[in-house]
Amino acid sequence: MKLQNRLISAITTVLVVIFMITTTISYRRFYTISETSVRDYANLLSRNYSSQFDDAITRYRFIAQDLGSATVTGIHIESTLRDTLKRYPQFSHIFYAPMNGKVLEMAPYDEEYLDYNLIGYSFWEKAIARGESVVSVPNTAFGKPSLLFFAPAMLTYIYGREPSPAGMVVLVLPLEDLFSELEETSLKQDTKLYVSDRAGNFIYYQGEGVLPPRSIYGLSAESMGSVVEAQGRGQSGFATYPIQRETGYISFSPISSMGWSLGLIGAYSDITGEILQTLRINGAVILAGVLIGILLVFMIVRSIIKPIGELTLVARKIAQGDRSIISSVSHDSEVGILSEAMNSMIQEWRDYHLALEKTVAERTGELQSTVEELNASNRSLSDIRSNLEKLVEERSGELRKALSYIDNVVNSMPSALIGIDPEYRVTQWNNEAVRKFSLSREEAVGISLFKLIPHMEEYRNRFDETVWNRMTSSLSRETKTEGGDILFEEITLYPLVANGIEGVVIRIDDITERVVMEETLRQSQKMEGIGQLTSGIAHDFNNMLGGILGSAELLRSCVGRDADAASYVEMIIESVDHAADLTEKLLSFSRKGGRISVPVDIHQTLGATITILERTLKKRITIETDFRAPAFVVTGDRSQLQNSFLNLGINADHAMPEGGTLSFTTDNVFLAPGEDSPSELAPGEYLEILVRDSGVGMDRETQSRIFEPFFTTKKLGEGTGLGLSAAYGAIRQHKGWIEVKSEPGKGSEFRILLPLSEEREIVTEPEPEPQSGSGRILIIDDEPVLRKALEKGLEHLGYQVLSAGDGLEGLEIFRERDSIDLVILDMMMPVMDGRECFYRLRELNPELPVLIATGYSREEDLQALNADGLSGFIRKPYRLSDISRIIRKLLGAGE
Repeated sequence: MKLQNRLISAITTVLVVIFMITTTISYRRFYTISETSVRDYANLLSRNYSSQFDDAITRYRFIAQDLGSATVTGIHIESTLRDTLKRYPQFSHIFYAPMNGKVLEMAPYDEEYLDYNLIGYSFWEKAIARGESVVSVPNTAFGKPSLLFFAPAMLTYIYGREPSPAGMVVLVLPLEDLFSELEETSLKQDTKLYVSDRAGNFIYYQGEGVLPPRSIYGLSAESMGSVVEAQGRGQSGFATYPIQRETGYISFSPISSMGWSLGLIGAYSDITGEILQTLRINGAVILAGVLIGILLVFMIVRSIIKPIGELTLVARKIAQGDRSIISSVSHDSEVGILSEAMNSMIQEWRDYHLALEKTVAERTGELQSTVEELNASNRSLSDIRSNLEKLVEERSGELRKALSYIDNVVNSMPSALIGIDPEYRVTQWNNEAVRKFSLSREEAVGISLFKLIPHMEEYRNRFDETVWNRMTSSLSRETKTEGGDILFEEITLYPLVANGIEGVVIRIDDITERVVMEETLRQSQKMEGIGQLTSGIAHDFNNMLGGILGSAELLRSCVGRDADAASYVEMIIESVDHAADLTEKLLSFSRKGGRISVPVDIHQTLGATITILERTLKKRITIETDFRAPAFVVTGDRSQLQNSFLNLGINADHAMPEGGTLSFTTDNVFLAPGEDSPSELAPGEYLEILVRDSGVGMDRETQSRIFEPFFTTKKLGEGTGLGLSAAYGAIRQHKGWIEVKSEPGKGSEFRILLPLSEEREIVTEPEPEPQSGSGRILIIDDEPVLRKALEKGLEHLGYQVLSAGDGLEGLEIFRERDSIDLVILDMMMPVMDGRECFYRLRELNPELPVLIATGYSREEDLQALNADGLSGFIRKPYRLSDISRIIRKLLGAGE
């Protein structure tokens, strides 16, 4: 009876303990499972939503891209926009704007947005630059938080040209409509979706649009810091934070196409409430089961305690090693069955023991054989391991050789190559980077780029965009050396995404030489424009000079014997001659074409050059001359030689920033065979020209390169480096020689040798008298003063004269008067120019003599007119005597 009570008490205690242990384990397991479940479930939801959001953004970008193409190829843009809105009603507005940015078409039509300017959005320029659709950050410009899809309408049908934008299509997608498309997922009332950028700024919050400041959600700074950091790296994550009396959670996943993150914010209780309720029900069921068990045990023990005592005795005998014991319990209950089972077990145990002894003997023999086989296998494995180690060593050598080859290629690049990881730490630093920044590879690798090169801090956002967009980008930078020289760098950023590593490769190139060449080209183009402007001014100036000269010659015939008046008229005529000579210098400076070989008076040419320099050089520079050469005529192109002297004078001006003395000296020298003279020059008589300045001078290295094209010691934008090289080329074309002698601080001397012409002087014939004649002449010129002066002059010589102010008026007069013997025609006129008028006159009368009189005309134009029957040409301003002689000749009355 005592045993029975003890057994009941023991079983009851065990059941109670089991209940308590089970309940405790269940609750502890609940909290473990609930935390894991919340994390896994929340992460699953955020990944699901971010994937759907990413797919939706990609799909709408393609829709925008297709619509941009349709607006270029479509006829009615408005109908195209309406049809698109019908197919995709989730868009609230669709706009089309040409390249000025103002809305031209829209769907649905809303007068409020007509002429609305879209070019102010930064994504406009980004879409133009990429040539494809881009997505903006959410904004409320069109009523509620929305995404704007910018898609350029690209023209691609012009052969041989790059696609160019014709306009822009902008689709407005409300964020609420976008989220309504996502797959329905069961969320508790307090669980909300949000979207944020990589900087941690909330872009959207479900039900509230653009999110207010984050502090109202109770998120701690520590929790948000880790969340923002993970989002900035484009990772998924999970964090918790306290809210009132329970725990909240935030789960997020990246939106790869936008560089954003999508997440869930909610409370643990939203997910764990049902689990806790289930656990409480399970605890109550377990407690009821324990109580029922205790009652059943109390009823059953009475009927089984005695047989169990006998079985316990048999078990004790068996434990002592008695193999002959047999249970005598006979009962129809489970205890009797247990007794029979125990007797059977004893018999099987006997049989098993005998069989086990036999088996142990057999297995011992087999084990010995197995040990011998294992020893043999170990020897074979040792050989295999040795071969594998040898193979690994060979492959490692090949890998080291390949890495060394790649490292040599990177280090042989003329550009500085720098690799950085997502934390902006340096991972690659080639030899050019070592040279450029004076830092070894060991000193640079692993250090922050912004610490090594502080000015790179301003490009931090460009580095991030390069990784996010997976696109190469370039930028330029201007720097100044300690010596004051300006250097230009081109920085190219390449995204590095491989084997889970994201970073940027930075290539830095010195493009100073290229920028200098481009600046030189622009300067040359500017000089060409100045030449064209000079030509136009010379034309108008020669027209005015022609009128003044003609009027002065008429006045000279009227003053008679009045000596004072005659002298005044001669002064006017002489001034016109000087002005015409100055105009001719300007035209010579701007004229293009081959070199002209005529006798050139160098003293006269130098004098004209000095006249120009006196008006252009600094006032603190004194110009001195010593023309002592008795022979000073050479054969060549006066314009080219004068330009060479001008370039030497301008170079001297730059060499004397504080002023000084510039001198021109001429003399005759004879180069005999074998003398110390340039080997390129033949023996004979030469004109020596010395151009000296008292400037800063040059060192030997500068002297050796002074005549190289584009070489200049000036700063960028202050010179092209072409002046002295052009002078050198012109002197060498004249079979001459130019050299320079200079020392720093002692000025420079340029020595020029030019072969003398066989003509020792240029004879100037006296001005002939005007020649009279008869006939009817038509003057077509747009300058009224010149036209009137020529008309009066020719009438004074006996001609009948008609005049017109442009080509069209001249044609009308010619059609009315068939008896016109000669037409004097200007080239540059309004309404109808001289060239077109000439061909119209030739159609009316192919035999009509036409004389071109113009202040400036291109040589190719005159050659074409000569080939088509032009009778003659005279340049303005001209003397009455000169044009009267040509008229007499054309009318058949001259010599």
